Amino acid sequence: TFGGTSTQEIQSGGDAFNDVIFSNSTAGISDIHISEPMTVDGSATYSNGVIYFTGTGSLQFGNTASSNLGNSNSYVNGTVTKSGNSAFNFAIGENDVWAPIAIAAPASASIISANYNFVAGPINWSAAYMCDQDELHHTSGVEHWLLTTTAATPAVTLYWADGVRSGIENLTELRI
Repeated sequence: TFGGTSTQEIQSGGDAFNDVIFSNSTAGISDIHISEPMTVDGSATYSNGVIYFTGTGSLQFGNTASSNLGNSNSYVNGTVTKSGNSAFNFAIGENDVWAPIAIAAPASASIISANYNFVAGPINWSAAYMCDQDELHHTSGVEHWLLTTTAATPAVTLYWADGVRSGIENLTELRI
């Protein structure tokens, strides 16, 4: 358990963690600092505290690892990577915005990375980059998630806490 009331730094020393609980009550978006690569092979529970990276810091989850979705006070402000072929919740966000994403179990072992950005996507509108212009007529000018995979493309679920902040006017028109 990483619990505290002031900023904490995690240096893994190259060792993998099993079950981890993030519970730091420091106010703001810099509660738990991961300064070198950290791997979790068990479960991760985000209950309080925003995790961020500097230097070579990163957070990767192993094949059988699991995670809750986090909450508006506890998520990762950065990219999270999951390897293997099990379903997974990415407790991610950016700055003060919690915006998790989840994947179903990939059909084959894959390395999948997720990141949330509270800015318009790199290509906000161009017919050349859209799937089917009759189905997809615009993208968000407010936010985007970046999900990359080395192999399988699993089903994806996006979450948002504030439809107004996200610019959502008609739920029936949302597509992933």
